[in-house]
Amino acid sequence: MSKDQIIQMVTILVPTLIAVGGFISVQESTAADVVALEEAMSVHSILPSHPVGAAQMESMREEQRVMQSDLVTVRENVAAICAATGARCK
Repeated sequence: MSKDQIIQMVTILVPTLIAVGGFISVQESTAADVVALEEAMSVHSILPSHPVGAAQMESMREEQRVMQSDLVTVRENVAAICAATGARCK
């Protein structure tokens, strides 16, 4: 092999080896991050909701029930008005 061929091979092999090493390093790092994230999510999903959050959600549900009841009353009143006046209500 001539000196030029050796330089050409080294010029091709060194960057290729560096790129392969970087790719493997990124893959291992990503795999470790995924495992850590899965562990964190499994711990988080086991925890109950925050007590204040649960109370706020129940309060919102109750308000929605009241609003739905009011809406039913309004619909009944509009239907009665439409029936009494003979108007075409949609």
